Amino acid sequence: MAQYQYQNPQNFNPQQQYAPPGTTAVTKTMSGLLPKVYGWMFVALAISGAVAWWSGESTQLAETLLRNPLLWLLVLIAWVGLGIGISAGINKLSAGTATALFIIYSALAGLALSWIFVAYQLETIAGAFVVSAGMYGLMSVVGFAIKRDLSGLGGFFFMALMGLLLAGIVAMFIPSLWTVWTWVGLLLFLGLAVYETNVIKKQVAAYEGTGAAYERKFAIFWALQMYLTFVNIFLFVLRIMGGGNR
Repeated sequence: MAQYQYQNPQNFNPQQQYAPPGTTAVTKTMSGLLPKVYGWMFVALAISGAVAWWSGESTQLAETLLRNPLLWLLVLIAWVGLGIGISAGINKLSAGTATALFIIYSALAGLALSWIFVAYQLETIAGAFVVSAGMYGLMSVVGFAIKRDLSGLGGFFFMALMGLLLAGIVAMFIPSLWTVWTWVGLLLFLGLAVYETNVIKKQVAAYEGTGAAYERKFAIFWALQMYLTFVNIFLFVLRIMGGGNR
């Protein structure tokens, strides 16, 4: 499971300004912040994909990372640490700094995940990405269509993610549990995609109109969360689809 830093929606708390009378939250969501959130998420995926592919295809770099687990671990720690730092400090960061750190974070993610291009065939990776994108898109539509406010499920997802992490450690010693763990993990992150989209839809009316800087930080914060959810969905799908080692 890739890094996932759960953040309560209330952690992002710029000066709130609510939608003016007569403006529906759905209209503001479709015309404003939500496309920006997805836009930054796609930017992160593009950067990570490019860096991962370049790292995986660079024989010297790939061999260096594979032969030096400590070096790969340092990259992983830097990736995880930066993600936690951005999420926890988003209110204190300037919009420019948050954007720059988000781009660096995306590049580090690509470097940390470059092993997939060594472990799996390119066709398998491409197929898993397409399937993951379809699943994520469908879950986003579901989350947007649900009228009920799902923000109260945040605590449930946090506990579920902690349980998944602990179960993953157990599965390392009991290989027969890997298949069940993989499917449960996939279902959990698909549910998380629904939850995140629903919460973002509810928050847009409050944060849109707070100014370009706050809107950018809102988009970066949620793009980071959604990016992590998508990456985990992709990794679980990749495990399920399998494929031969190169």
